[in-house]
Amino acid sequence: MSAPDVVVVDHHDSYTQNLVHLVAEVTGRLPRVVQHDESDPDDVLRHSHVVLSPGPGRPDDPRDFAVGVEVLRRATRPVLGVCLGMQGLVTTYGGRVGRVPPAHGTVSALTHDGRGVLTGLPQGFEVVRYHSLAALEVPACLEVSSTCAGATPEDPPVVMGVRHRDLPLEGVQFHPESVLSRHGAALVASFLRGTR
Repeated sequence: MSAPDVVVVDHHDSYTQNLVHLVAEVTGRLPRVVQHDESDPDDVLRHSHVVLSPGPGRPDDPRDFAVGVEVLRRATRPVLGVCLGMQGLVTTYGGRVGRVPPAHGTVSALTHDGRGVLTGLPQGFEVVRYHSLAALEVPACLEVSSTCAGATPEDPPVVMGVRHRDLPLEGVQFHPESVLSRHGAALVASFLRGTR
């Protein structure tokens, strides 16, 4: 594919460089990287595609998730949120994120709708999770695109992906950039192609 102009917004996370290199694997060139608390929306949105990285902290705290809120509100470019980036999509549009049983390096089977960034991917493929927060209430403007089983059989499924119903905004709770996740490059390629 021709190389889009991708920017990765870094939330000071150790996984960001893995995500950067996953994007480069798909596009053939390294994307620009900016810090979430040192950049402004106009600068971020001059790129053709935005990736919001994982990170520590909470999506509703500007110290942890700064520029992404306005980037998501404007929605003038396709955005892919990963982990904290997905949680930011949920809270920006009025949903609620809260504590769940921690998943630190947990490999889970993904149940998904086969659309958007998940187009063409097999049902039940393995993804790795590193999180103790998850989407507990998803606003009506977003649809749940994927889930995995909860920590116990009695627990409800955990939201693993959301997609805006009308805008080019999508997020995944799991880490496609991890070596323990399958099909990460295919997921990024679908995002960059704009598959809905």
